[in-house]
Amino acid sequence: MSVDADQPRSVEFWDNLYKEGRLPWDSGGVPERLRRFIEQENGEGRVAGKSVLIPGCGSAYEAAYLASRGMQVTAIDVSEPAIERARSIVGDLPVRFEVSDFFELVQNDFDYVYERAFLCAIHPSFRERFPAVLRSLLKDDGKLFGFFFVDTERKSGPPYPITEVNLSTLMTGLFQQEADESTEDQLAVFEGKERWQVWSKVL
Repeated sequence: MSVDADQPRSVEFWDNLYKEGRLPWDSGGVPERLRRFIEQENGEGRVAGKSVLIPGCGSAYEAAYLASRGMQVTAIDVSEPAIERARSIVGDLPVRFEVSDFFELVQNDFDYVYERAFLCAIHPSFRERFPAVLRSLLKDDGKLFGFFFVDTERKSGPPYPITEVNLSTLMTGLFQQEADESTEDQLAVFEGKERWQVWSKVL
């Protein structure tokens, strides 16, 4: 899936990958680390009825799981074939799907945003806009949680890696990190370089 890092990918690029079934970021299920996080949050009474946004939702296995836990799930993707695939996987569970660009979303008040294989799909030239848009979409006590592709060696993409230092610089001032750990829920395409992280807004 690697291409010239200097060329942002078009919607057509992602559409074609879904049409051809070339989905190396597709986990085929729900990561165990996500389940543990949600069970912990649920144990503290912070899940049922709460809203969560999944940008770049892809096949949306996680959307189905979060909806089954009583969350109000909005799942978006720029690719219509991706959304069609997601709908078929989620079935009758109450998930709101949209063919939308994350960077064009209007201000909203989500309790959570779930990240996996989205930030690394954003061309580095657009990445600096991510924290401000994210902040506008979350409530003051909202959280960003999920998996981040942190690497210092790979230069091309997608997936576009981000170094630990650059990720910290990107988020500083708008978000503070609450958790950062290695995880066994690794996708092969990320070559063991995924980190589980949780971020909250700086108020």
